[in-house]
Amino acid sequence: MRSRTVLFLLLSSLLYICSCTQKGKDLNYLEKAYLKADNDPSDALKLIDSIIDPQNNLNRRQYMRYLVMHTLLKHRNYIDIENDSSIFEAVEYYKKTHDDPEQVALANFYAGTVLRKQKKYDLAMEYYKNSEFFAKKTFNNQLLGLIEFNTGDLLAEQGSYKKALNKYSYAAQFYHKTYEKQAHSFSSMGRMHLFLNNSDSAFFYFNKGLKLAENLKDKTLLRQISESLSVAFEQVKNYKESYKYLRYSLSHNIDTNRLSRYYLNFALGLIRFLLYSWSNTVLTLQFW
Repeated sequence: MRSRTVLFLLLSSLLYICSCTQKGKDLNYLEKAYLKADNDPSDALKLIDSIIDPQNNLNRRQYMRYLVMHTLLKHRNYIDIENDSSIFEAVEYYKKTHDDPEQVALANFYAGTVLRKQKKYDLAMEYYKNSEFFAKKTFNNQLLGLIEFNTGDLLAEQGSYKKALNKYSYAAQFYHKTYEKQAHSFSSMGRMHLFLNNSDSAFFYFNKGLKLAENLKDKTLLRQISESLSVAFEQVKNYKESYKYLRYSLSHNIDTNRLSRYYLNFALGLIRFLLYSWSNTVLTLQFW
């Protein structure tokens, strides 16, 4: 009888030690994921997915951080988060405690992003506003830039281009030390000016973004912004410049899946140029 009791105690101790060891590992995975989230989101997601039983192996506060980080990392790895309802559990938790405004801001931001994916735009905006309110308490310009930029996207999706323009402008200011993100902000400002028929302003901001992209030697940015410039020049019927920037965009393209779209745009550009020239009785192919 005594030997059974000793065996039971030994087994219980071993299980407890194993449990504590796993809890320590899971917490370590969570902390490492936070550290890698900005620079290596792919590896950070692998780390957070290594947590075996987050709800039981992490305490309540840690578990809420896990919920926020898991949705954040899925989003940064371009994994669909439309059905990530667990983020709302974190939002409810943070309603009761505001001692970590950055976590509150992130929870509300990603809850808003989930709703935006569901096209529940009014609700999404409410969460983005809450996120902005708490982000302002952190003085974290990267977080504020993220919120302002995505609020701009949300407004643009609804056709509120002037309001979106203001948000992109704020994002560009917050991203003044993060040139890649600032270039994206300038490019988005250019798009809004195009929608608002402010072609001069559109060219100004597209060129500001392009200048940053050239300094960074960022092929993706160069492709995107020069393609936007091609569209802008086409809208003002400057087909020569439109063609030039479309070629420039193609020269920086590294995605073979985009080639068919480029060839189609070249063909459409030629057709539009011919029709425009014919309508003005000036038919010339000199710039080709």
